[in-house]
Amino acid sequence: MLSAAAPISAQTLLTDWGVDPIPALLTLVAGALYWSGVRRLAARGRTWSPWRSAAFVSGLAALVVATQSGLARYDTVLFSAHVAQHLLLGMAAPLLMALGAPVTLALQASSRPTQVVLLRALHSRPVRTLTHPLVAGLAFGGTLFILYFTPLYELSLRN
Repeated sequence: MLSAAAPISAQTLLTDWGVDPIPALLTLVAGALYWSGVRRLAARGRTWSPWRSAAFVSGLAALVVATQSGLARYDTVLFSAHVAQHLLLGMAAPLLMALGAPVTLALQASSRPTQVVLLRALHSRPVRTLTHPLVAGLAFGGTLFILYFTPLYELSLRN
């Protein structure tokens, strides 16, 4: 267990890795599903952009660094480490993964019945509401405000 006196260094960040099982499992599942979609397209004689694949894998790597590296070990000790982790999880990873176009890949690689289900879900009222730019922006900014300007942040450090 790290204490507030433990110095943070590049070496510590690079070598002090651990495994947080839930994020590790979710990252592996996301990568396997994406790879499966790419392979299904290839089996049909269609290609998928290597740039999109690289972006998605980079997003997964950002998730791994944020949750498994030395950075994760310091997130409750140093506010700067917490913010770096927050930026990786809240901005870098989602952007990179979105550039990988996983929904487009899923639609192109899946069977027609699966495509119909995905399209119904994507065009449903709840998804349209949640993905509206105003709602998404308020949710993103609002959660940060609630976390940092209420006792919730201190509670999250203790638990």
